[in-house]
Amino acid sequence: MTEKGVVISVENGTALVEPALSGGDCHSCPSKMFCSAKSGKRIIRMKAIAGLKKGDEVEFENDSSVLIKFAVFAFFIPTVVLIVSLFAASRLLPDSFLSPLISGILCFASFLLIKIVFKSKVYAARISDSRSDTAKD
Repeated sequence: MTEKGVVISVENGTALVEPALSGGDCHSCPSKMFCSAKSGKRIIRMKAIAGLKKGDEVEFENDSSVLIKFAVFAFFIPTVVLIVSLFAASRLLPDSFLSPLISGILCFASFLLIKIVFKSKVYAARISDSRSDTAKD
């Protein structure tokens, strides 16, 4: 699915793009995990292409492979952390109510860590090569 938006800044090979209103809402957006809605505006971080500057209108599409990778990591790693920590806590703290509590906290922390890493390091959308050079000053 291709969307249009306006580049609001370009720094260090990263472009921040404000998508045009498409009549949809954030609940159905496939890149909402990677979007930051500052002051009520959606802003999506993307890898900048050569010659891109502030005010350019661009077309971009969501990278579904990133979303699939995130889903795998977001469910698989916390599940492994939960199982391993339950096993270790039950060995170290037998018959203690702290075992499931510690395991749950570690599981949740691993999910948050994955979310933070994906949001800061991964580009969920990419700019199409056919971009419009109409700049909005």
